[in-house]
Amino acid sequence: MPAKVDHDARRRELLSAAFHTFARDGYAACTMRGLARSLGVSTGTLYHYFDGKDAVFVAMFKQLNEDIITSATDELTEESTAEDRLTVLLGFLARHLDQLQAVIRIALEYHRHHPDPDSRAWLAGITRRYVHTFQSHIGFTNPGEARVMMSLLTGAVVHQLLDDEAVDLIDHITWVRRAMPVPG
Repeated sequence: MPAKVDHDARRRELLSAAFHTFARDGYAACTMRGLARSLGVSTGTLYHYFDGKDAVFVAMFKQLNEDIITSATDELTEESTAEDRLTVLLGFLARHLDQLQAVIRIALEYHRHHPDPDSRAWLAGITRRYVHTFQSHIGFTNPGEARVMMSLLTGAVVHQLLDDEAVDLIDHITWVRRAMPVPG
């Protein structure tokens, strides 16, 4: 009797592994055949779970960002101050800087190849999810302040990607704290 396959778990495994391939090769260079080869499955297996490369990418990207948000918020405690929660979040960003830079790189590359409103909308939805997380877990009551924090942190991550002399994330946020008080 054939082994029973947990299709949801298998799909998650494939998506987790797909991130490394997209991050290494870039969105444009990936094909279903190349993805299947790097994931150690047949192309037929990949098509069993996904309609094509775009479907793999979108599902992978959504899952990846939910996993990042969950991991980051799991480190936060309700008892701590907003300042302490922001410090924990910054530590998380610093520890996962390489991954976050890869996420931004492949998101921008995907957007370059898919500048249509639907693609932009789901990418914007993920950004809004991060902003909502800042609001609910750090305590920003003004959505505009949470969006500014998202922009500043994204800019800091990109700056570190592009410039070896970029300001360290922790130093960057020290300046941000002076310019924009953390909610209390």
